[in-house]
Amino acid sequence: MTRLLQDLRLAVRLMVKKPGVTLVAALSLALGIGANIAVFSIADALILQELPVRNPQELVLLRWTSDQALSVRFGGWQNWSGATEQGLSTSTSFPARVFHAIQQRSQAFESLFAFAEMSGVALTQSEQVEAVEAQAVSGGYFRGIGLSPWMGRNIGPRDDRPDAAAAAVLSHAFWKRRFGSQPSAVGSEIQLNGAVFTVVGVTPPGFNGALQAGSRVDVSIPLAHVSKVAGHNFAAVAEEYVSPQRSGQELLWWLQIMGRLTPGISRDTAKASLDVILRQEVTPHLRPPEGSGRPLSSYVLPAVELDSGARGQNELRQRMAPRLMLMAGVGLLVLLIPCANVAVLSLARAGERSREMAVRLAAGARRIRLFRQLLTESALLSCLGGVLGLAIGYWIRDPLIALLPSSGSNAVEIQSHADLRTLVFAAAVSLFSGLLCGLAPAASVSAVSPMPVLRGGGRTGQRSRRRLLGRTLVAAQVALSVSILAAAGLFLGTLRNLTLVELGFNPDKLVLFDLKPTETAQGPRNNLETYRQVLIGLRSEPGISSASYSRHAVLGGYYSSNYLAQGDGPGRSTLIHYVGTGFFRTLELPLRTGRVLQPQDFAAETGAAVINEALAERLFENRNPLGESVQLGRGSTSRPLQIVGVVGDSVYDSLRRGSAPTLYLPYAWTSVGATFAVRGLDSGSDSQERIRSIVRDAAADIVVENIRSQPSQVASSLSRERQFAALFSSLGFMALALSCIGLYGTLSHHVAGRRREFGIRLALGAQRSSVVGLAMREMLPVAAGAAAGAFAAAGLSRFLSSALFGLTPSDPTTLIGAALVMLTTAAGAAYLPARRAGQVDPAASLRCD
Repeated sequence: MTRLLQDLRLAVRLMVKKPGVTLVAALSLALGIGANIAVFSIADALILQELPVRNPQELVLLRWTSDQALSVRFGGWQNWSGATEQGLSTSTSFPARVFHAIQQRSQAFESLFAFAEMSGVALTQSEQVEAVEAQAVSGGYFRGIGLSPWMGRNIGPRDDRPDAAAAAVLSHAFWKRRFGSQPSAVGSEIQLNGAVFTVVGVTPPGFNGALQAGSRVDVSIPLAHVSKVAGHNFAAVAEEYVSPQRSGQELLWWLQIMGRLTPGISRDTAKASLDVILRQEVTPHLRPPEGSGRPLSSYVLPAVELDSGARGQNELRQRMAPRLMLMAGVGLLVLLIPCANVAVLSLARAGERSREMAVRLAAGARRIRLFRQLLTESALLSCLGGVLGLAIGYWIRDPLIALLPSSGSNAVEIQSHADLRTLVFAAAVSLFSGLLCGLAPAASVSAVSPMPVLRGGGRTGQRSRRRLLGRTLVAAQVALSVSILAAAGLFLGTLRNLTLVELGFNPDKLVLFDLKPTETAQGPRNNLETYRQVLIGLRSEPGISSASYSRHAVLGGYYSSNYLAQGDGPGRSTLIHYVGTGFFRTLELPLRTGRVLQPQDFAAETGAAVINEALAERLFENRNPLGESVQLGRGSTSRPLQIVGVVGDSVYDSLRRGSAPTLYLPYAWTSVGATFAVRGLDSGSDSQERIRSIVRDAAADIVVENIRSQPSQVASSLSRERQFAALFSSLGFMALALSCIGLYGTLSHHVAGRRREFGIRLALGAQRSSVVGLAMREMLPVAAGAAAGAFAAAGLSRFLSSALFGLTPSDPTTLIGAALVMLTTAAGAAYLPARRAGQVDPAASLRCD
């Protein structure tokens, strides 16, 4: 410990002696370390973080697997979400009947509970309406998961009955935001989609339920009261939970089930008993796919798997893994570049310490002692970089989070906070960086031969070895930099190509906003009447030339699809866009032939449909499609449609897909939320207030969300591409700067070390330009590194191919351009010290030496 303190004191003195070099090296490492800390903190929140409950490692999450042919093709599997792997489907969604059967017949669990996420819930309190994230839970949820209330009480078994008073529990974050942390919130009444609930408690801070990672829960209600909130669309679900043994109904797969195993019962034993219960409840509702000719017993029947429930549901973690792996790979590259940079700078300065090391060795110091001293200096420098990197990591964390989905079923919401794991990781990566960037310089300097150095000779061999090692590190650093520059070029090219995609409609002066009407037992037609009233109000406003609505926003990232067949031919999956009256006129989507959807098409399900040119070409080739009949869907659920018009091609769900074959149907065929489009307004605060006022006049309890312009919607559809382009461009610029700093430092010390040689050459009549050229030969490692980096980028970019558009991973223009940018910038950095070599005064350099 005494020697370690001596090494630390000496390292501090040397760092203070040259503060400029210290600061540049520390900042270089801080950028690399900060990027890795940011990636780790995101991975920690999504993958590693456990639920803040009692003994989370004891929780198990139930999941089923079954033959894909049964789960996908058989209509009895409804409302399930999951994944498909190797011919098997898997999901954590179960019928309520299975949950009740396990409760009654299984002894495997000391506690068992269920929960389900709810969408489209509007909360009204003190005449203020807002959309909230809600979940429905069984009576044993809070006790089973191991959570005590922060205030009030939790939902219990007595609340989970249809005849019980409707109770609700708020999350701490929502209670703090909506109720201002007022204790009087407990006992107050709120309305959820028009149904009155009494707030009975508040959960502790940091608890967001056991749903997917990165999700949040504002309000929890009992499962027995789902019908009051979900209304018409979830009536069958609510009935199944309250009366699980109802007959003649298909199974509805919608509940997530978790629990704690009974002490002494193994997972294998529990799985065996659960398999029996699941198949007893499910098998009577299964049948082989039509026309398969195979008995049911030949298929893989549903079986239960027990996963760890310590971190809640895990499907999103699996889907996020590839993107996190990409971030981690980029973070590693960013760390290697400054480590190589610092190593190059340390090697360039190594000659200055050769005499010091020789004296210490001659005085009896052991080489391992010198090696440890040099590693201590490197570690101290990296720790300084780690402290700065911790701040940088949390600063760049939000831009990295923006690369994750922000909407749709994969949306994530990550709370920023520092925890012990992040601090431990920061310390580990800092020490690793110190070892990585200090190992080569320490080995080089501590291996000096003392006697030749003390006699004034022996420096040439040592200097040659250091120069060779430094050149190798420069080449490696340049190769990494060119790889990142090439990736940046590919993403910039992708972004450019996507912005050039023809939209097919006019986005100017078009404002969008979302409506989420209250779902009640009155049914979907009430929503359509609300939309009609909103349209009347909008169309009567001065300055608004037209208004309409659709199920999803154009380029909103959502889409519907179904199988569409013409005649007796095989059906093919087709995009479906549910639209309201005036949709084509509002978007200024050109009509090619026939007519658009008329009001009478919305008043009744006439079967009228409009198609775009791409679908007309696919279905009818050169024939006139007007009046032709098509079948939507397959089997007994198919619907006949008649083509009444053809409109121009336009993008729908994604710029990447372009003008895909699209079918336009009246919105009367669907019943949930809608996105309104208004032409003639901007998205400023005055226009937003006008829109909210019109909607309030039509329905006081409707939720208005996300008022934005159509151009901003187009831009947001490219948010991932913009973020990737910005991320890699920033990293490429940083890599370029670090490489040039390393090259400049190397050449500066190289010129200083060869000053006598350059002076002799000039004294013997050499031209100054030839001396400059001689110094510029040190660019050869840069050229070699640029070539290697271009080849490496061509291979590594294949991992990015799914994110590219209009470009191949080995696009020669991009790869050559990245290499040229590196070479040009490096040549500029190298010219400054090389120019000094040509300006050496021969007499002065000889006298000095």
